[in-house]
Amino acid sequence: MRKYNKKQKIMIYRSERTEVILILIPFLILYSFFNFKPIIEMHQHGIIQSISQLAFACLVIPTLFKAYEKNSLSRSIRFVLIIMLCALPIGYFVSDQSFLGSLRVIGSSLGICMYFWLVKNNISTKSLKKALLIIFIINTILHLYILFTFPNNLFGAATNVETAAHELENRGIIRVGLPAGDLVILGIFYILNVRRKSPKLLIWLIPLFILLVMRGTRMPLAIAVLLAFSYIAWHKRYKIYLFLLATTLYLTIPIVYDMLLKSRSNNIIVNYVKMTDRQLVNASRDDIRIDMSKFYIFDFKKNFIEALLGNGIPHHASSKYGRLVEAYSISNGYYMADVGYVMIYIRYGLIGLMAYFLLLRKVVITKVAKNYTFAKVFVLYFFVVSITGAYLVTSSMFLSFGLYFMEKKRIK
Repeated sequence: MRKYNKKQKIMIYRSERTEVILILIPFLILYSFFNFKPIIEMHQHGIIQSISQLAFACLVIPTLFKAYEKNSLSRSIRFVLIIMLCALPIGYFVSDQSFLGSLRVIGSSLGICMYFWLVKNNISTKSLKKALLIIFIINTILHLYILFTFPNNLFGAATNVETAAHELENRGIIRVGLPAGDLVILGIFYILNVRRKSPKLLIWLIPLFILLVMRGTRMPLAIAVLLAFSYIAWHKRYKIYLFLLATTLYLTIPIVYDMLLKSRSNNIIVNYVKMTDRQLVNASRDDIRIDMSKFYIFDFKKNFIEALLGNGIPHHASSKYGRLVEAYSISNGYYMADVGYVMIYIRYGLIGLMAYFLLLRKVVITKVAKNYTFAKVFVLYFFVVSITGAYLVTSSMFLSFGLYFMEKKRIK
């Protein structure tokens, strides 16, 4: 192992500290300092946020035109980002959508720019891990703070008392509206990755899964658990244990499920089960996500150009297209964010779907160092969970973190 003198150690420390700051500053600005209420309740917050997003994109545009290796993930990610940026003028010409209106709601979609920001500054994986750990710790502390101080909390998305009461009744928890919930999932995959070298870290899976349940969304929880088991099953030595566990779960889940349905408790697990059961009982027609997908795929587009290039990013107050999307959301419950791939198709068209498919293909075939397979599983998680949510778009900054880990540690 290489030894460093005192001066070299200080320089390395300062370099890592600078890199951590380079990650934290854009994260805090683009997520309004963990949705600090005095900021997000400002009258001009939307405009300021849009300008910040666009300015950040402008900073990384020169990096898009670098010559990347043939097998680099950067080429596929660049295609996705270019499609997103092109959606602004396409929305204007195809759907008469105001450029400024689209810019106001493009929001976290441009989070994928973070990948090229990391590339531009050649951030080390060590510094990225430190920055993400800091973000995770702050996010967790603020999550607990919100639960104890609501409705007087200063951080988190603006949730009124009525909405919170509805969430408590249906889910048993308040969804706090903090930005870094996906880091819990990254942490789970990381611990599973390093469990052989650091088995003591396995104890941290308990609080991480508790935090995942407290997030208040079922599909990220279910898919994270499924991928975690699949990740463990990849190693032959654990297959017999997983087979026994799967058999035990198959026999016990129906019994436990029935017990939870009959329970009078109001905790989050019981409410999850009861909410799922109500949805299954009421499913006399197609699931609302299926209805919405059929409508937007087969009935909404007017011509081949819209199908190919997309309609752009809708803003309800600045185009007929935006008002139509909002009207279908209110009257029919057709929220595009409920199915990520439908949102991609409407906004970016078939060419947008192709861009994400090519990125998925590149992720699947890219080999990474064994101690960084957690990043690959984390990226694949976004592609799976986007079947029931717009996570590829709305959580694109966290997707970019996983992609950057893969790029830095890919086997060339």
